Amino acid sequence: MENRDEIGLQQIEEEVGADRFQAQGVIEWARTAPEMKASDITSGREVWSELSFELPVGTEVLVGAMDRLVFDPELQEYQILDFKVTRRTKSQGELLRDYQTQMKIYAWALGQLEPEARSRMSARLVAFSNRSVTDVLVPLPDRYEELDAEVKSWANEAAQLIAGSQEAKARSGLACQHCDYRQSCSWSVHRSE
Repeated sequence: MENRDEIGLQQIEEEVGADRFQAQGVIEWARTAPEMKASDITSGREVWSELSFELPVGTEVLVGAMDRLVFDPELQEYQILDFKVTRRTKSQGELLRDYQTQMKIYAWALGQLEPEARSRMSARLVAFSNRSVTDVLVPLPDRYEELDAEVKSWANEAAQLIAGSQEAKARSGLACQHCDYRQSCSWSVHRSE
């Protein structure tokens, strides 16, 4: 991790307050995490930060950005990393529940961008809270074709919702706890929280 990155993290802590974000834990993790090493042409190690993509899925276009993608020549594997900053420490189960779909979409996108990665990729969530770092390996389907079918199904469902040919159903989630409309929401689950 470069000094300018550390300074940037410390500035975030100053802006939002140490009760919401503590830079030192992130800095310490980044200094020791092998995935945070820089690209190295001589070894074949490649690193991309904020890798943006726009990819067609059926009649839709999927737009996103992977926080970090690493090609590890020793493992011959592409590693997708996504970073989360949370107010409280989340369990591995909570992180998977909240973000596994996002990570599957990133894995699908990587397979579209680099077909050779389809059989040799892994995905990890790294969540920073004000007390700890939680690092979670995200399970991906064994076969890319399963992932492809799942993402195409999600895109088709989204297209139907947007077109109004399918009714959108409310789903309760952790975000409901912070929703400005929770008290006036007609969905009873929101009001009972």
